[in-house]
Amino acid sequence: MDLRELVTDAAFELVVGAVPATVTPKNGLPIECQIVWGAPVVEEQPIGLEIQRMTPVKNMSIRIADVPTLPDASVISAPELLDGVAKLWRVHGHLYRDSTYRRVIVIPNE
Repeated sequence: MDLRELVTDAAFELVVGAVPATVTPKNGLPIECQIVWGAPVVEEQPIGLEIQRMTPVKNMSIRIADVPTLPDASVISAPELLDGVAKLWRVHGHLYRDSTYRRVIVIPNE
C-alpha cells in the first residue's frame, strides 16, 4: 500500500458523514462497512421529443477493501444521517472507481 492509499483510508474513516452500512452484493453475503454519502448528482433523462429532465440522484462512496465486488442491483442498508434509521438502497449504477474506493448511484429499494 502506498502513502496515498494509506492517507485516503485514514481520511475515509474520519470523514464527517460516514455512516455504518450493511452491503449485500448481488448473489453474495452481507458485509458490514462504512459509506460516505456524496452530494446528489444530476442525471439527464430524455422524455420523447421534449426538453430533457434533470433528476438529482443519490450516491455513496464505499471502500473497495471492504466490498471488493459490487454489481448493479446489490442492496445496501444505510441511514442517510449518522443517527438516522437505516433504509434499503439498490445500486443503480457506478460513477467512479479508483484503487481505493468506488462511488455508486443508489435508488430506494422498493
